[in-house]
Amino acid sequence: MESPLPEESSSFRRSRPDALLLLLIVVLCGAFLRITLLSHEALEGDEIFSLHVVLMPPLQELAAIRADLVHPPLYYFLLQATAKIWGASAYGIRVLSLLCGILSIPLVWLIGRGLPGQRVTALLAAALLALNQSHIFYSQEARSYAWYTLLTMAFVLWMIRITATPERIVTIGDWVAAALLMILLVYTHYVGAIYVASAVLAVLLARTSRGQKVGVFLCALFAALTFLPWLAAIAGVYHQKQGVGENLDWQGHPDLYALKQVLASSLGIPSFHGSTTLVLLVIALLGLAAILLTPRHIANSPAPVILLCLGILPPVIVFILSRPPINLPLFGLRHFLPSIPCMILLCSYGLDRLAQKAMTYRAAATAFGAVVLLLIAAVPTMQNLRSRPSRIPYDVVSHAVMLDHAEGMPAYATWFYGVGEPVNFYCATQCVNPLPEADAALPSKFVLLFRPRSSSDTQRLEQLQHEGFSEIQQQYYTDGGHSIYGTTLAVLQRSQPENSTGVATAGH
Repeated sequence: MESPLPEESSSFRRSRPDALLLLLIVVLCGAFLRITLLSHEALEGDEIFSLHVVLMPPLQELAAIRADLVHPPLYYFLLQATAKIWGASAYGIRVLSLLCGILSIPLVWLIGRGLPGQRVTALLAAALLALNQSHIFYSQEARSYAWYTLLTMAFVLWMIRITATPERIVTIGDWVAAALLMILLVYTHYVGAIYVASAVLAVLLARTSRGQKVGVFLCALFAALTFLPWLAAIAGVYHQKQGVGENLDWQGHPDLYALKQVLASSLGIPSFHGSTTLVLLVIALLGLAAILLTPRHIANSPAPVILLCLGILPPVIVFILSRPPINLPLFGLRHFLPSIPCMILLCSYGLDRLAQKAMTYRAAATAFGAVVLLLIAAVPTMQNLRSRPSRIPYDVVSHAVMLDHAEGMPAYATWFYGVGEPVNFYCATQCVNPLPEADAALPSKFVLLFRPRSSSDTQRLEQLQHEGFSEIQQQYYTDGGHSIYGTTLAVLQRSQPENSTGVATAGH
């Protein structure tokens, strides 16, 4: 029987001081990328909702979360607790996400250390996550996604540890930890249930002991039962709103290209034609290497299967659910943020296995592959740093609105939740109001904030134009990457009626 080489051991070995020093450098770089220029990133509508919720009394907070229907309550309770420490400012409510995003980097390194036969997987995966633009973005946002990703990585670490060998004895404490992590996941994000189910499937498919399979299944069943009270609490709201379409229907139905983008975002997508397909091919090659090139004496490890299932299944499942006939509008990269570190680990491990097959040229193959992956991740991140901010600058919009307000022009927003409330936050007053349905109630001259790529917003603008309003000034605001999801500030003025001679009165 072939015995494992010392370096091929699947145990979590003690790290050398130089490895820990490199990890510290990676973590500090990741922290710098997440914190630098954060003051230039304006709060968005969903973050303003988070802020409103954490300022409410507990019962009112729970009622608002229930009525919103988009997320379970756990994150908001955590945010409320941390806001008491760091304050309810634009920065204070983002500290929780920042900490979760930064802590995910060493956690990914720990998971990589547990992969069988790894040499450079742990450090490379940590560096790739530190550079990943999508993870940086959501680590700066006062929403649940960074916390949700950290929880999923803790769950992955638990699974890899307890399934390191089929003979490993799993203690009561291990099962309690598993059940707790599953409960925290589903109470943080609804798609967390799909990650739990994917993990259970991975363990069932892998070569683990029957006791481990049964234990993981029972923990997931217990987590599902504990989630039933919350589902019962929101059932009435779900029925009243006829699902989540009221909040999320603007996302539409994803196509296959959207699914490719989500999967390719795990390594980062450089800005050139065909980059998404190229990155996806790299991921497929390295993923296959991770699964197929594991040596025989450590092939029983379920770790690559776990990473593959959690990296691919959730976005694919939600993609299917978002398409007709089910039409559940849940597809979006933020919902699959935990898949990014899973795919990074799988690709890093695949490169590790490929390089070790190179024998004499192992070091050169490892260095070349690592540089390629790091460049793929670094290019979009560096481009984004140069073109900051990454979000629509509602702080700048608020300044323009206040100047118009000083000239006697009130401001309205067609989408008050997503545009009006962020502008009001930076105005520190109610400088923007919801656009009234009755056009007769509008003044002859006012400021309108609308989204030019939104069909409902453009229809409302056309209705105003039909009622005699015309644009006399316009300014478009978008993020540094010139996303199509921008906001237009327009000054609208009602056309003067014609006088008795049939000549239009000159307007201002």
